[in-house]
Amino acid sequence: MTMLDFDTFNRTNLNATIIEAHSQRVSDVIIRSGRPILFKKFNQLVRINELQVSHNELLTTLQEIYQNSITSNLGRGRDAPFRYPIMLKDDSMIYCRCHITALGSNDLDYGAELTVRILNEHIPNVSEIGLPMELVDSLQREVGVMLVSGPTGSGKSTSIASALQHHVQHHHDNIITVEDPIEFNLEGIKNKVGDIAQSEVPKNIDSFSRAFKGSLRRAPDIIFWSEVRDSEAISNLITSALTGHYVLSTVHTNSTEQTLPRLIDAYPTEEQRSAAVRIYQAIDTIMHQRLILNLNGNGRTAVRSWCFFDAVAQEKLLNDINKPEKIGAIVREQMKNNGRLLADDLIEKFSGGLISLEGYINTIKTVGTPNDLKIIKTVGDQLVQRELLSQQDYKDGWLKYE
Repeated sequence: MTMLDFDTFNRTNLNATIIEAHSQRVSDVIIRSGRPILFKKFNQLVRINELQVSHNELLTTLQEIYQNSITSNLGRGRDAPFRYPIMLKDDSMIYCRCHITALGSNDLDYGAELTVRILNEHIPNVSEIGLPMELVDSLQREVGVMLVSGPTGSGKSTSIASALQHHVQHHHDNIITVEDPIEFNLEGIKNKVGDIAQSEVPKNIDSFSRAFKGSLRRAPDIIFWSEVRDSEAISNLITSALTGHYVLSTVHTNSTEQTLPRLIDAYPTEEQRSAAVRIYQAIDTIMHQRLILNLNGNGRTAVRSWCFFDAVAQEKLLNDINKPEKIGAIVREQMKNNGRLLADDLIEKFSGGLISLEGYINTIKTVGTPNDLKIIKTVGDQLVQRELLSQQDYKDGWLKYE
């Protein structure tokens, strides 16, 4: 990875750092007071040089790219998300999603951190990212909620953008989005037969709550809320669906099975039962996604699980409304009949040579069974025969799983 050579930190060098990161397919740049700059690529941190960015240099730069009040805001414990564009010499753009937060410090009242997520301006088509058409086709339903879950940086927004792109190119629907911030230019999608209108909080609408109040008057067929973070957002999501719309959003959970309990737990205890009824009535699809390092170590492959909730599944959930401990088992059984288990998708992609041995082992240990490790040597033999794996790499890493 190229090492950047500068001895001070300012806006010009920040831009140079982001441009270099973009060229190296880095996902995040992390800059902290008194520490070297870090790149995060394929979930691995790399120090790009030995320069320790001073607190004053970082604050001065933040005032230039964000606002002068950032110093007092950090001092009061207020973080700040914002979008940051950079124009290149050829007039093309790099768009970034940034987040500023205060850090503890032994020498100062507070330190500062700037995290820069580099957004991919290219919306991939569904085949590029292996997004199953049965999931994309969920958007054709008139009502319901589709939730895309996964950890930060797992490609949730990319999958949704790809699905929306395919849908608006094939269906005459009115799609509105409310995002914080906007990550993809969906309005710029080519060959649309429907239309998409994007709004950013707080740039275009001052809050998600205000956006919800106006959204149902905008004649939408599909609504995308960028993330559900609390009970108010969940309630707005469910109301949008139960009033005759298809609604998409993202949520941070570790599996398809954990998603419904996570939504219900966001409510106060005394409201959880009534909230669960509405959630079960509205839920249509849950997809969970993770990105696993590929076989050659030069990219990552999406591994997914999903569940479609038909009337029978919704009825099972409602019948056990007083037994929240059974939600996971009900969802898992439904995934077997009308969806896909993460372990099954993982095994298929590992067998196809799409993910690395280390990635397979680390993930299957948490979602599969000990028997799933027994396929490793057989898969290795097949990958060598297909010339996807070298004999040396096979001997070094795969044979011990005989």
